[in-house]
Amino acid sequence: MLPLGLGVFLSPEIWMPGLLLAASKEKAGWKAWFFCLGGAGGIGLLITIGFFLNATTPEGPSWTRFFIRAGLGTLLFFAGIHILFKGEKGPSKKNLSHLAEKAGLKTAVLLGFAVTGLNLKVASLTIAAGHQLSLFSNAMTPRLEGLLLFLGLSLLPVTLPAIVETVKPGLVRTLIEPCNRFMALYGRWIVIAICLVMGGTLWRHALAVLPA
Repeated sequence: MLPLGLGVFLSPEIWMPGLLLAASKEKAGWKAWFFCLGGAGGIGLLITIGFFLNATTPEGPSWTRFFIRAGLGTLLFFAGIHILFKGEKGPSKKNLSHLAEKAGLKTAVLLGFAVTGLNLKVASLTIAAGHQLSLFSNAMTPRLEGLLLFLGLSLLPVTLPAIVETVKPGLVRTLIEPCNRFMALYGRWIVIAICLVMGGTLWRHALAVLPA
């Protein structure tokens, strides 16, 4: 759960819209919190999908379990390779800044949902996290700990800009450039590594339940 959560945490396409909305000249705090609401909704939907993908399949080797795990592993491999060779596509910073200034609260919610729920990389990592949760023992404590660890990391990009802007208005404007530089230098490579390693892990799990 830790590497999957880190993969979402280090996603610049989540951080930048949240920071720019929180740095808006008008209704910055409200925009940031509505963005947070949309982003949390996207994460919640994806992790629920991942959990229930596995919940109805029988224990032990089965083709259904194999295809679920192999499919998620392949999706993570694809996301990692795509980022490696194509980069992470998104609006330019200039266009995103303009959108953040003009955005209303409804747009902020939709943008939050789009960068999480409709993002291939984030979807791959979050659905995989939900699937991993379904593999934990039936005891509530391990599942709750895993869920809290993942949510604590994956929700930081959508919640932290809103919290900072609420506690100290104006501070977010000074954080945008350092965050952007860090993500450009290190975030991409860490996420690529996580996608490839977790893709391999899910394929190993898939082969373990391959019917004889």
